[in-house]
Amino acid sequence: MATNDMALVQEYAQRNSEQAFAALVSRYVNLVYSVALRQVHDSHLAEDVTQGVFIILARKAKSLAPNTILSSWLCRTARNVSAHALRQQRRRQVREQEAHMESITNESDANAWDQIAPMLDEALSCLGKKEHDAVILRFFEGKEFTQVGAEMGTTEDGARMRVNRGLERLRGFFTKRGVILSGAAIAAAVSVNSVQAAPTALAVAVTTAAAKGGTVSGALMELVKGTMKTMTWVKMKFAIGMTSAILLGGSGVIIVLSAESVKQGAQTGQQAPILIVPGARVGNVVKGMTTNEVEAVLGKPEKWQGKIMVYDQRLGMSVAANKRGVTAVFCGDSLLKYPGVKAFKGHTKEGIGMESSREDVIKAFGQPTTAKPWDAGVVMQEQLEYKDLGLTFTLESHKVINILVDFRTAADSAGPQ
Repeated sequence: MATNDMALVQEYAQRNSEQAFAALVSRYVNLVYSVALRQVHDSHLAEDVTQGVFIILARKAKSLAPNTILSSWLCRTARNVSAHALRQQRRRQVREQEAHMESITNESDANAWDQIAPMLDEALSCLGKKEHDAVILRFFEGKEFTQVGAEMGTTEDGARMRVNRGLERLRGFFTKRGVILSGAAIAAAVSVNSVQAAPTALAVAVTTAAAKGGTVSGALMELVKGTMKTMTWVKMKFAIGMTSAILLGGSGVIIVLSAESVKQGAQTGQQAPILIVPGARVGNVVKGMTTNEVEAVLGKPEKWQGKIMVYDQRLGMSVAANKRGVTAVFCGDSLLKYPGVKAFKGHTKEGIGMESSREDVIKAFGQPTTAKPWDAGVVMQEQLEYKDLGLTFTLESHKVINILVDFRTAADSAGPQ
C-alpha cells in the first residue's frame, strides 16, 4: 500500500494530477479527521485541521522520500496541525479576554450624580463637623470661600482647606464603594444637583406646624420625639468617646496595626486561600482600589498588559483598573499562557474555583444568565455568565478554567464579607 500511496503522491507532484490527489484524500480523509477530532474535541475545528493536513501534503509532495509511510506521516502531521490550531485558539481567546478587560478600564465619569446620590447623605454623615459645615455652605448653599470663612470664623484659606479636606473624605468614601470620581467631579455634581425645589405648599405647611403650633399627626410627633432622643444620645456618646480616648491615650495602636496588616499583605503576596466575593473583592483586592492600593497588598505586578496588572507567576490572577479604580479581576487559566504561571488558588464561599464542574457551578448559582461557546465552533469550551453577580466562568471539558469577576455589572448588595 505504501508504494501505491507514494506513486500517487509522485503523480500529483510531477503532473499536478487532481485525480491522484483525490484518491489520496478519499483513502485517508477518515484517518486524518479522526486524529484531529481526538485532539481538538470539536467537529468544525477538526474539519479545518483535516484540510490543513492535506494542504501541507500538497505543498510537500515533491520533497517526500519514496519510502515514506504516508499513513504514518499523515497522523504525525495531523497531530502537529491540531496542536497549532489549539494554540491559535488559545491566543484568540487571550486577545478577546484582554480586549474585554481593557474595555472595562475605559469607562467615563458620566452620570456622576446618579452614582453618588444614593450614598451622598451617608457620606456626609461621616465628615467631621467643620468639614461638614464647610461642604454644606460651599456646595449646598453656593457660597464663596470668603463667605464660608466668615460664617465659620476663619479665613478664606481656612475655608478652602476645610472644603478640600471634606471633598477628599467624600472621594475616599465613594471610592471604597466602587465609585471612582475626582474631587472636582464630586463638587460639580453636588453643586448642581444637591438642592431640589420643594413643593410650593410645603413651606406654608411647615410654618403652620412648627412655628404656629398647628395640629400634626401622631405619627409625625412620634417621628419628632424619636429623632430628638437620638440626637441627645449622639451627643452623650460623643462625650463618652472623647473621655475614653483621653484615658486610653488615643488610637495610635489601631493605626499601627492597620499599616502592619498592609505591609504583611505586600510581603506575602496574598498566599493565603483567596476568597471571591462577587461585587466586592477577590482576596485582598477590593472593588474601587487604586493601582497603588493594589500594589500595597499584592506587591508590584510582574508586568502590565495595557491597563491590566498581571500577577500570573505568583497568584494566577490579573487585575483591571481604570480611573475609578479596580473594576475586574481575572482568575485562573491565564491571560498569558507561558511556563511558570501559577494556578489560581481561590474560590467563592460556595466552594466554586478552578476544576469545579459545570454541575457544581449551576448548583451553587442556579441557571446562568447566558451559556455560550467561547467562539463559534468551539464546543468543549463554554462561558457561563451570571450578569447580576458580575461572574463569568469559562469551562473546558466541563471544568472551570478561569473566572472573571466584573465589579461593574455585579449587584452591589453582596458587599465585602
